[in-house]
Amino acid sequence: MEQRVPVEAKVADVMAVSSVLDQLDNFNQNLKELTTKYNMVDIMHHLKRATKGGSTLFRKRGIYQFYQENKDTVDTIDKNSDIFMFLSLNYKDDGTMKTDLSYYYEYLLNHNDEKQRIQALLQELQRLNIREITLNEEADFTKEEYHLEMWYYCPILNPIVYLENIKVLPNYEKNTIKYHSKRSNYKLLIGNERFKHTINKIVVNNMTFPIECLPASTSYDIIRDSILSLAKGTKESKKALQNAVDLDVSLQDLDAQMADTCNTFTRIDEVNSKPELVAALTQIQTGIAALYGIKRDYEAEITIENPSLSQQTIKEETKQYVKRRDSMIDID
Repeated sequence: MEQRVPVEAKVADVMAVSSVLDQLDNFNQNLKELTTKYNMVDIMHHLKRATKGGSTLFRKRGIYQFYQENKDTVDTIDKNSDIFMFLSLNYKDDGTMKTDLSYYYEYLLNHNDEKQRIQALLQELQRLNIREITLNEEADFTKEEYHLEMWYYCPILNPIVYLENIKVLPNYEKNTIKYHSKRSNYKLLIGNERFKHTINKIVVNNMTFPIECLPASTSYDIIRDSILSLAKGTKESKKALQNAVDLDVSLQDLDAQMADTCNTFTRIDEVNSKPELVAALTQIQTGIAALYGIKRDYEAEITIENPSLSQQTIKEETKQYVKRRDSMIDID
């Protein structure tokens, strides 16, 4: 199949295509010919009426004849999706299929020997109230890092990302859970059903994986609680990371303050030449160097006790903490 930019489609529409896969090419050819006599708006309207058993106008008899000749295909599409919306969203005015749906059509044709597995997956997605799908065969969901924000209003703005084989990553922020996937066929975006217009979506890198790989429910609360449960197992490593970051930042602040103090004394002629000043500053610098040694020993110890921690994680979390702190504006 020709590689294209991944596109989004309605799960119901992909299911409709899968259900009429063997008849769709003939349907498409007949539809294209029909558009030379009628416009697509009339075709969609009268086909929908026909599926409901309605009659058609005499001057639209050609559409009714098309329906009779393609009745099984039209009715199956309407049953799985909606024939009016299916044509409206996925076909051009000349009756040809748009690029988005044709991407899935070609994929289904190339995997026709696995049609039952694909249909089982699509049915499960519908049961889970996942309405939209994006197929990206190049997607590697292990390369991304995901965040679950525990602030009260975040669910309104951000869906939860759910994947297979989630591994929670230790991080400094109290109200944030970071995680990634060690291996996953998909990435689910779960919206909070308490808010209107919430649509659950899925990105997949194939459509042949077993339905057992999907969660049993896409309830926002259930998905959130499953990630929270995993996060409880990282409580000790999270605390150790927070201690390491606090210690690192404190030493950086102390070191910076020491440098400022030295500069201040240097500018004061009356005291900068006193031997006791030099001795005191030297003692402080020696103490700070010793503290850095203790910090390095502590970091080495906690990375051994907590395999999920690393020197790079501590360094990165410290960097992010300082960046957040420095970006805050003091309005006093």
